[in-house]
Amino acid sequence: MHYPTILADNPGEVFADSAYRGPQFGGAVRAKGGTPRVVATGMWGRDEEETLARLNAWNQPIHRVRARIEKIFGTWKRCYGLRRMRWRGLPKAAVQVHLTAIAYNLKRSLNILTAQVR
Repeated sequence: MHYPTILADNPGEVFADSAYRGPQFGGAVRAKGGTPRVVATGMWGRDEEETLARLNAWNQPIHRVRARIEKIFGTWKRCYGLRRMRWRGLPKAAVQVHLTAIAYNLKRSLNILTAQVR
């Protein structure tokens, strides 16, 4: 995959799961001016407790951000029909994702506004 072509300029922190661990993804993010934040699945060390503490310290801030994002994707799949794409082709699939995002944001805005009124 050609990461530089899909990354925006100055992307900031780029969060990813462990499948993106490696020099190709990290190098592409750094080349665009960003910071890769990739989940670690294991670390080497002599002391097991100290190594697990380092692993948890590395993953904790990444998990907090990814949990908020994955919650939205899970809602899209569960409630808005994004388990399958309705149309074939990338442009049509992009339209479906954009319409789902609009519907989710409208529903969320309504819930926030009604909570403020109470």
